[in-house]
Amino acid sequence: MKDKELFKGFDVEKYLEKKPEYDKYAIEQGWATKQELAQHPSSIWNKNDWQKAKQSMDDSVKLWVSAIERKLTPDNPEVQKLTEQLYDWIKNAWSHNKPKAIGATKEQFIGLGQMYCENPDFRQMWDNYHPQLAEFLAHAMKVYAEKNLK
Repeated sequence: MKDKELFKGFDVEKYLEKKPEYDKYAIEQGWATKQELAQHPSSIWNKNDWQKAKQSMDDSVKLWVSAIERKLTPDNPEVQKLTEQLYDWIKNAWSHNKPKAIGATKEQFIGLGQMYCENPDFRQMWDNYHPQLAEFLAHAMKVYAEKNLK
């Protein structure tokens, strides 16, 4: 896959427009409270902050796509190392290490992976990078969470 094709996944403008819908879903699933979401550092990010996050995501997606194309499984140690990096990115960038923030608990991390598959916007975002990426991520996130998170 060419770099140009890899960068079509995450649309910052669309995400920001639909963020209230995504927040509502997270609250309904019990993964976060309205207060927790309002306190996330991402709630005050500007467009430049979101562009930096997109660039970080685009860089890491290349490694995920490579793992899929090399037919690695979600429980493969290399994939689990990528999953640990994803977890750390989510925990640090979105929650500033708050223990109960999205991405920090086992249930929340698994739930986020489920959201990547169940929500059409998130699924499209990931699948724009690679048609198997949403499912692959969700499975790898579940394996990681069950093995490493409380």
